[in-house]
Amino acid sequence: MSDRAEPSATTLAHCVDDLSYDNFVRLQIDPRVPMGHLWDCVTNQSHLNDWWPGFVLEARPEGRFEEIWTEADGTRKRTGGHLHVFDPDWRLMLIWRDGDWDFDTHVNVELQEKPEFTSLHLVHTGWESAPEDDRRRLIDDHIAGWSRHLTNLCVHAERSLDAA
Repeated sequence: MSDRAEPSATTLAHCVDDLSYDNFVRLQIDPRVPMGHLWDCVTNQSHLNDWWPGFVLEARPEGRFEEIWTEADGTRKRTGGHLHVFDPDWRLMLIWRDGDWDFDTHVNVELQEKPEFTSLHLVHTGWESAPEDDRRRLIDDHIAGWSRHLTNLCVHAERSLDAA
């Protein structure tokens, strides 16, 4: 557990736009930072350690990633996979699988530079392969989880740029 304060609801509203629909998790953040800095925050392990503790990413073509965490009930969980696409400075696509799943999903992250901020678009697909009885819960859980992580990223990116 981290000693960092959780972002407020105001920060969450400022940071994450939920554009999800049907079987697509689609979220966007627009931190007021240059694209190169946001890419560094997404792919550099020292930044990742600050905004997503426990997530390890090999930021390279075919690199691996892993997250191990503990659920509220004490159950240890693992998510892992590899980078299917790695286009330095603007895009990566992960093949994503939780440890107890028998199907893969795909997470696409793209950055787009704007005059005063950089947009990060995250789309998590492949939910049609999830068991029908669990699908909606899994999607909703991932919307909540990604929203939390992207809020942390947004706050970290802006604060770390200010500190530089």
